[in-house]
Amino acid sequence: MMLASQAVILGSPVYSYSVSAQTKTFIDRCNCLRPADFSRLDKQLFKEPLLKGKKGGIVLVAGDYGKFNTALKVMRAFFIWTGMEIIFELKYTTKSLHYGEASSDNTILSEAFRCGRNLVSR
Repeated sequence: MMLASQAVILGSPVYSYSVSAQTKTFIDRCNCLRPADFSRLDKQLFKEPLLKGKKGGIVLVAGDYGKFNTALKVMRAFFIWTGMEIIFELKYTTKSLHYGEASSDNTILSEAFRCGRNLVSR
């Protein structure tokens, strides 16, 4: 699916200052998207990333503290490793514990719409 896509949007809640375990597992399983090249045993080489040239976006949601730095590093590294260009980084912080809080926040909805429009126009 990712190989056939034009863009990839990777999102995660921020837990303990990083991405969720499920997101990290997904990232780890995508290691094969940049295959190793064993043609030279004296040097570690990698073939061209299979997603090179595709566009991508990052979506992160955090609690009250809004500490995104570590999670952003993990997600940016994923896009660099796979050869994709990051078009946007959307970060949302809330103090609420209520499900669906973002769906009534017009500011973040407008920002998400802008990010999506920017992604498809590239």
